[in-house]
Amino acid sequence: METIEFRGKHIDFQHFSGTVIDQRKHETVTVSSEVDPLRGVNVGGMHIPGEKITSEVNSHHDIWLRLDSGIEKSISLTNIDLKLRTGQSVTFITATNRGTQKTVNCGVFNHNADQYKIIRYPAQINDNLKVHHIRFFGIILTIVIWTATLIITSSVWIAAISTLIYIFTLCIPKIQRVRKLNKQIEEILDTYISNVRALKA
Repeated sequence: METIEFRGKHIDFQHFSGTVIDQRKHETVTVSSEVDPLRGVNVGGMHIPGEKITSEVNSHHDIWLRLDSGIEKSISLTNIDLKLRTGQSVTFITATNRGTQKTVNCGVFNHNADQYKIIRYPAQINDNLKVHHIRFFGIILTIVIWTATLIITSSVWIAAISTLIYIFTLCIPKIQRVRKLNKQIEEILDTYISNVRALKA
């Protein structure tokens, strides 16, 4: 196990190995509709809004492994193009937020093909585990500071200066910390992948 400690939070990287004993791929389609005024029609002088229909197709890959311990384990992946054959030996790398105990799959190494498939990139791992990531709330707060200062002072310059102070004192340092953490995740994964490759060598 490898661990990253970042501002009091811990990400534990672990792995489990096994043999593919069964797998199934299937797709699901989600259809949704919303009112679209641009697609409407005029009937008797009245405008009747139309509907915009959208669909989303997701591919799913259900995998059954027999772990080296003999226990069988199922893994479900969504929108990941993973090529496997029954009987192949694989190792999954996972990351866990020690505080929340949430675990995500980072990638899988196919020992027979000597190939590593990324399931989540470092930024996605950080975001999914909610360790230290950029939140949408920060963007909203920037807009609120600009608007509130402008209303109170009626000065574009003061509003701009207040917003820039917030950005330079809080936003930019956080972006730099997020990049630093993502880089740490990338480096530890590179090391872990090298160690995993040697497991079945």
